[in-house]
Amino acid sequence: MKEFISVDTVLNEIRLHSSHPQNRNSVFILVEGESDIRLFRKFFNRDCCKVISIPGGNTKLEEGFEKITNELDRIFGIRDADFMHLESKSSRFENLFLTDTHDLETMTFNSDTAFAAVKNEFYNNGHTLNELRNLFLEAVSFLGYFRWYNDKNNLEFNFRGIGIGDLIGSNLEINELYCIDYIIKRSPNCKIHDRLMIQKEIKEIKSSEHDLFQVCCGHDIASAMVIFFNNQKAAQRHIDKDRIQSSFRIAYNIEEFKNTNLYSNLQKWASANNYNLFLD
Repeated sequence: MKEFISVDTVLNEIRLHSSHPQNRNSVFILVEGESDIRLFRKFFNRDCCKVISIPGGNTKLEEGFEKITNELDRIFGIRDADFMHLESKSSRFENLFLTDTHDLETMTFNSDTAFAAVKNEFYNNGHTLNELRNLFLEAVSFLGYFRWYNDKNNLEFNFRGIGIGDLIGSNLEINELYCIDYIIKRSPNCKIHDRLMIQKEIKEIKSSEHDLFQVCCGHDIASAMVIFFNNQKAAQRHIDKDRIQSSFRIAYNIEEFKNTNLYSNLQKWASANNYNLFLD
């Protein structure tokens, strides 16, 4: 299984490939997961770019990047920003770049072009594009703030593999206290168990000024979409999260990517290092 491959195994593969004569001009691009590879291989020039994932999330990505970046100058990485933009934090490494929004999935959801294409594929009722997008963001915003609260305070709540369907009803409303209880029960090492205190402290970090694309996790949003689309009378067949996320990756194009800060930062790196990273 890919997720059980160690960081050092991936780094040794990079060292091996980078020393091969046919890769002497190749750039190595480290990302978090296989879905990231599937999106970026549409944009990067494969003649010179090798996109490689380090399984295990941004912690493992940063661990690997720190080990390899001093050995190889033909390398950069792309990691999910998570809550870093909300906290005005920068990347630890000059050539490890952040997504514009919380993660790569939310970058594609934030694209009007991609969202309109997915909306037309799965939904043909009354909501406008912005109404529908805001509906999904609001549906998972409490969970996003709960994740941020956990991250800020290192409380060791376990969100891995949670079932959004257990937390959000068909009307896309969430019971906050039930959600807190649900997360506590699956978090044996969590540092706080007072559900009312947790709810109060989560509310204290919320602000109407926050961009929910920075707060909400893309996988949560995709799960909310699954619940909503499958609840429509016009639904022809069951839609799952992988299909939703795949549809966004397909619809998201290079022109949309060019509008991001991530693209601009990559172009600056490419110009400074005399590489042509992109296909056009």
